[in-house]
Amino acid sequence: MKRVLGIVLLGVGVALAVFAAGLRFYVAPLAINIPYDLEPSTTIAEARNATYLGVSTGRPSVETGTLRSATYVVPQPGLTRDELTGDLDGSAVVWDVYSQIADTSSGNVITASEQQIALDRKTGAYADWDGASVDGDSASFTGHSYKLPFNAEQRAYPFWDDQLGEAVDIEFAAVEEVSGLQAYRYEQTIDETEIAYNPDTLALLRGAFGGSGDVFYSNTRTIWVEPVTGQFLDVREQPNLEFRPGRGDPVTLLSGDFSYTEQTKAEAANTVSSNRDEIMLVNSTLPIGAGAGGLVLLIIGVVLIATSGPRRSAGEPAATPTGAVSVS
Repeated sequence: MKRVLGIVLLGVGVALAVFAAGLRFYVAPLAINIPYDLEPSTTIAEARNATYLGVSTGRPSVETGTLRSATYVVPQPGLTRDELTGDLDGSAVVWDVYSQIADTSSGNVITASEQQIALDRKTGAYADWDGASVDGDSASFTGHSYKLPFNAEQRAYPFWDDQLGEAVDIEFAAVEEVSGLQAYRYEQTIDETEIAYNPDTLALLRGAFGGSGDVFYSNTRTIWVEPVTGQFLDVREQPNLEFRPGRGDPVTLLSGDFSYTEQTKAEAANTVSSNRDEIMLVNSTLPIGAGAGGLVLLIIGVVLIATSGPRRSAGEPAATPTGAVSVS
């Protein structure tokens, strides 16, 4: 009986070990990818007492108010399937991203844009896709913008800036807690620099404020990232954009301190927490539990088999104990 039980436990132990290896080396890598069927999402950041260039009086004028920055992400599984070929097939996803900044009081839209991008499913970085565009015009992107890699590290990552049109390193700064979750804080500082600006808008600015002049930009960007998923728990941006005419004082185009709203932070925490739990379940919790359980059963099975004694062949008489008297 011990031998039979040992063989059963040995078989179950092997099965659990195989199950653990399958979870860790097959299922987990599939889970650590941006999914194709991701639901559309919205993030909102607000800046109180922000300064911006408005046209409420019929001509450009500097105004102050609460600005709301909204970003709408709409995954495009159909385009992902039809447009991504070669190395991008299976390794990237296509998203449409709509962004706008508006005055919460008047509803006036300060800026708006539409992007079509491809992201690497593992790293979350921009994929090199020739279909990428901004407002219908062909564009190219590098670095990260919407998430960091799964299992983010305490190091710098290239992070895209729309105004500069290039990626600048965002540096790891500290480990903190956001919404009850561990977060890595990263910081990016963009020093004041002259930037290329939309030619039509620049011509209007020069016409309104001076015959010449250029646009200068600076920003401090802070992101709080849950490291297992690489997703953002909170974001803060402090952009300063101004037109400097050939003569006269600089004109503020946009200046504010934008941070996620409490609702956006709460929604982000719920989504991130759920994704983190799923990844950890298939990447560590279940494999470790199944592997440990399988190892214990293997040991018990081997011990039971080893101590069950030799099997007797059919018809073989039992051995007579030493010193016993055989009665004929």
